[in-house]
Amino acid sequence: MAMTFSIANQISLQLFNFIIVVETVVIILSMLVPTILFKSLLLIDGDAEIRTTELARIRHDMMTKGIESLEVMALSPTVKAIVVYDLQDQIRKNTLGSFFEQWHAFTANKAGLTMLQGGQQRRALMHALDAERDYLFQLEKNHLASSDDIDEIYSELLLAESLVLDPRNQML
Repeated sequence: MAMTFSIANQISLQLFNFIIVVETVVIILSMLVPTILFKSLLLIDGDAEIRTTELARIRHDMMTKGIESLEVMALSPTVKAIVVYDLQDQIRKNTLGSFFEQWHAFTANKAGLTMLQGGQQRRALMHALDAERDYLFQLEKNHLASSDDIDEIYSELLLAESLVLDPRNQML
């Protein structure tokens, strides 16, 4: 394109504009065609696709076990809703609408959670995360999932648990 501008004074304005349009079309096509063409030509990595599906299944079943574990606890409806929302967030099940509902409920209640409810929420989350860890342990013990998959999810679970336990975390 720089060469085009170097000859701008030597050719007519109409020819110069035509050259600019042609160069622009060629540049755009050189970006779009490979993007579209390679998507259909290149082979799909079946192992990666299967692993992604398997990880999603394990996360979903793990989250279900965590939510089921809350049934034995005496929780206020507000705390249970918050904990279930947090657990569903592990599998990205929450929609933008549910996020705004949670945000609205939190901001509408100026006092927020009471100290008692905050402790109840923390205990409920720890109880659910413990049930999820037990589920992962049983999967690995019975060789129902690969160790790499279990380790990846387990590390995410430990990170979530560390956020719950962090004394500087002002949200809980």
